[in-house]
Amino acid sequence: MLYYISFRLGPECCIPFPDISTVTIEKDQYARFIISSDSLWAVLSMEYAYKLVKKVKSPLHAAKMLARVAFRRRVAYGYRISDITVFVIDVNPECSRMKGSVTEALDSFISKLRSTFSRKNKTFEDQIR
Repeated sequence: MLYYISFRLGPECCIPFPDISTVTIEKDQYARFIISSDSLWAVLSMEYAYKLVKKVKSPLHAAKMLARVAFRRRVAYGYRISDITVFVIDVNPECSRMKGSVTEALDSFISKLRSTFSRKNKTFEDQIR
């Protein structure tokens, strides 16, 4: 999508259909979101990206690491080199310090998401795609 927006005829030939999901985050709950272009998701699974970012405390460092890993994989797989846009956003980061570590807080958040989506007869992975 980002490529077509920058393309001269992009607005004429690209009709966006956003994929929107709603997640409620409690005020005492820590969450980390990865928002990225398809250049990252073409070479990284969500599970692998999650494993990478849960080890890093800073969202800025996590975003840079994801972009580096995606770039290296794109080169290794012979994919066209394209723009890789990555945002890592922490919600309620002070709560991760209370729980002891970013990893524990993220694991807790992911387990809550999985249980929420499983109650709706959809798997977590299907819902976030």
